[in-house]
Amino acid sequence: MRKLDNRIPHHDMYYSMIAEQFPIYQPQDNEYQGLNSLYLKQGYVTQPIKELYIEPLMEFFSPALATPFEQEDFQPNYYSPRHSNRTIEWLNSQLTFFKPPIKGPGPAALLALLTEMSPLIEQSIGHAFEIVNVRAWVTHVNADQFGPNEWHVDGVSHFIRKVMIYPRPLGANTGTFEIIDPNGERILLESPVPLAVLADVGDLRHRGIPPNSADPLLGGRPAIEVTLIPSETTRLNVNFHGHNAHVPKVSMHQWGQLFEASTSKNKGPNIIQPTERFINIGGGLNFSHEGWINFDVASPNYLHRIDFDANTYFPYPTGGAKIVYSSHCFEHLDDSTVIQLFQEAKRILSGNGHLVIKLPDFDALLAAWKQRDSTGILEPTQWNLRRIFTTWEQSGISTEIEACTAVIFCGFWNSAYGNPFLGSNVPRSGAYHGPPRISSEKLAEILDSTSSPKLISSILKSEIVRQEIDYTFNHQNAWSRNEFIELAHALGFEIVALDRAVRENFSDIPTIEEMNSMSAYYQFKKSA
Repeated sequence: MRKLDNRIPHHDMYYSMIAEQFPIYQPQDNEYQGLNSLYLKQGYVTQPIKELYIEPLMEFFSPALATPFEQEDFQPNYYSPRHSNRTIEWLNSQLTFFKPPIKGPGPAALLALLTEMSPLIEQSIGHAFEIVNVRAWVTHVNADQFGPNEWHVDGVSHFIRKVMIYPRPLGANTGTFEIIDPNGERILLESPVPLAVLADVGDLRHRGIPPNSADPLLGGRPAIEVTLIPSETTRLNVNFHGHNAHVPKVSMHQWGQLFEASTSKNKGPNIIQPTERFINIGGGLNFSHEGWINFDVASPNYLHRIDFDANTYFPYPTGGAKIVYSSHCFEHLDDSTVIQLFQEAKRILSGNGHLVIKLPDFDALLAAWKQRDSTGILEPTQWNLRRIFTTWEQSGISTEIEACTAVIFCGFWNSAYGNPFLGSNVPRSGAYHGPPRISSEKLAEILDSTSSPKLISSILKSEIVRQEIDYTFNHQNAWSRNEFIELAHALGFEIVALDRAVRENFSDIPTIEEMNSMSAYYQFKKSA
């Protein structure tokens, strides 16, 4: 039997009001036995909403709280997708969004309901959880099959769950919810009473069904969405972090500790263990393959999004990975971050695991530069450079071979250009994405000054730091094969194979053949 006070933030005494306003249900021992297997089988569980909660919950849909959906409606420490203007217009025409009530019986009723549901949630998903966002909207009568009303998955990690709270009965007239369960069966949820639904929306296809007739007060189907992530202990709140906020940028150290604790016998929470043994570092927006975890700031799995830096800790248990793979990522990182990623790869790899890294072939690039040959590896289309030539020309930078070579060794973009790796950036006036903004003669002098790709990238980087104020590096590091092998050796790895042999040894790795004509391949194992 758990006490309510253990579940509410002690710094916010307002929520203690729920003990006075709503009697808190305490589950009987063993009441929820078997829920985990049921939840895993069907991907959802439901609970009727008690009548005493219903009218207070309707405060979330007060006309005074209506607000338009906006691109920037998210807290700065949250991940947020980008939408076209057309999508935003459709969202605002098909649904009405609401800011949360600040205080009163509405938030208290929701917190009481979630407190009542928390044992059911914990037993269903198999671990403790934390609430990271609560938002409310009304789906209009006969809304189109668009956005939340068309078949979709939420595009988040399977560790993310949601509780959908429907304070009106579910049916054709009032609107409902449809899901495709793990066996491929379509389940239409209908209920004569208001319902709360816990669902694996990150894995299962689902859609909202708009009502056929209007609620006289709301003009549609009301819904409150509660987003959950794993946690060491269950933490309840009713905080709103924005309608365009998905999940928070969780501390990777915190996740690392959580996963490590869960792998130690009799320690830590009962957290679900990752079944994937293949890890991709820096796979980008499109790398989402069965059996693989993609750690990247642009990962399509939100839980696995990581801003790489010198303190990066992968949320993955020590010795659990069979393959750690990275394709065209390390050249985007500074030295301290590269070292940390090597160290993390070494930690998570099993004793007989392999580290497979693909980089630009800087040896071939430098050789082509020495020959002034722009027909092969230095042909601009190979590196998708022509799309940014206009920003060079606006800054008086030549699009000849000097600049094309230099930007592959080290380049940057400014804030007006926007981050091209996070989706649909729209360059504004003054946008720039290219090599250091120095003369072609100076670029040629730097490229001819040494046979070390590492040194060339360092010199070009110093030029950007010297003269730019607003910059984010694209490529900022480079190595010859010998330089990279020496670096790996210093960090506890031995080289096993290079280039074609690596491609043949790991032909089943997704994307292994992409950009093969312009890449150097490395296969490492941990040093004995």
